[in-house]
Amino acid sequence: MIEVRAEGGIHLPQAGIWLDPRTARDFAFVSHAHSDHIARHRRVLLSGPTSRLLGVRLSGERVEEVLPFGAPRDFDRFRATLLPAGHVLGASMLLLEHEEGSLLYTGDFNLRPGIACETAAWAPAETLVMETTFGLPRYRFPPTESVIASFLDFCRETLEEGGVPVVLAYSLGKAQEALRLAADAGMSVMVHGAIHALAQVYAELLPDFPTFERYTAGRVQGKVLICPPSAAESPMVRRIANRRTVSLTGWAMDPQYRFRSRCDLALPLSDHAGYDDLLRLVEQVAPRRVLTVHGFAEEFAADLRARGIEAWALEGRNQLDLPLRITGPSATAPGPTPAHPEHETSPPGPLDGFGTLCEALAATTSRLRKIAHLAAFLENLEPADLRRTVAWVAGNPLPGRAGRRLQTGGALLRRAVAAAARLPEAEVRVATRRLGDTGLAARELLAGRTRPEPWSFAATEELFEALAGARGPVERTDLLGTALA
Repeated sequence: MIEVRAEGGIHLPQAGIWLDPRTARDFAFVSHAHSDHIARHRRVLLSGPTSRLLGVRLSGERVEEVLPFGAPRDFDRFRATLLPAGHVLGASMLLLEHEEGSLLYTGDFNLRPGIACETAAWAPAETLVMETTFGLPRYRFPPTESVIASFLDFCRETLEEGGVPVVLAYSLGKAQEALRLAADAGMSVMVHGAIHALAQVYAELLPDFPTFERYTAGRVQGKVLICPPSAAESPMVRRIANRRTVSLTGWAMDPQYRFRSRCDLALPLSDHAGYDDLLRLVEQVAPRRVLTVHGFAEEFAADLRARGIEAWALEGRNQLDLPLRITGPSATAPGPTPAHPEHETSPPGPLDGFGTLCEALAATTSRLRKIAHLAAFLENLEPADLRRTVAWVAGNPLPGRAGRRLQTGGALLRRAVAAAARLPEAEVRVATRRLGDTGLAARELLAGRTRPEPWSFAATEELFEALAGARGPVERTDLLGTALA
């Protein structure tokens, strides 16, 4: 099979080409024109639309090998065929054929029918290198039709009430999808300057692309305004007093996203494949080996291995690198029986064992026993959860983020528990004093008042990140209360 290396990017040394490297290389495949996939390479392999969009986003000279979709071309050491990836206009997968085998590199991709781009296509290959941005089961997106209906209803209702719907969407791809959806529904659309030049390329390349205008102060009333997320708190947007904001992103599947983004509505309209479509692509390509990159790469690779497919995170730590038995994250460490065992606060989940571990560590002063408890627990973890556990047990909820704190003191925790349990905060204080611990009080008060759900290491890490980035105690209380509810 073709050799694949992670060397500050994805490198195919036998073919002499790099795949979407972020630093300048001699010869690179550029799957699409998002800023995190482009650099000043000397020579690039790309699709025609990506070439046009790249010209808008990145100045300078380069040698461009432009391939139409589905037309193979022979290079010095390999044959290349580009296939549409369904991510943004011009986004492409690379089917590379070499004497050592075949490889399909997806870049960012999306299998749902394109709203403002080509619909994805794929081909069988021995090696599949795939992006896994949404590689967890909780990222099973709802039907696109229902999300679009909610988006259009939001825009119509806001306009009917005399407001201005402000749509937060990435400048390339999502913004043009929102533009087409709103315009095709009969609404006038105005776009932020960062979106305008890219939308003009769409209009040139797609004959049926709708009309739009660039944002002009004082003329936005009665129109849908589309802005990049970075403009959400800009003076331009803040001056629109009667605005209502909607964010279009796959991360809207996370309950805390709306609070973190400070928008009125968050809808999971994604230009990446959701979990089910990631599995579907693997099934369709039928590779002998899968290499995952980006997002939840380690977790998705582990899921594939559990299904009997050879799969490894290309840039992560897989269990081949660890002298541990990998038997699943829900294994528990030896320790005392938790307090209040009669309260089944949630179905068994990946964090159950971590809670038991912490109780076992707290119950002994013996250093050797602590080491034994830790060793028994760590050997049962996937690499991503191993990293999190080591950091958390050491008292660092945000590994690699020195100086950042969660800022969730006792008062905030009590308010969050009260909100989740729908009880007066005074009742939480009484329970905390009686039990001597806010956690035990939360366990007692939430039992029977919230819907139990398993909770994962990854979800906990995301919550910690959201809490650390929250703007003030009110937002942190909302985030924590939502997680507990």
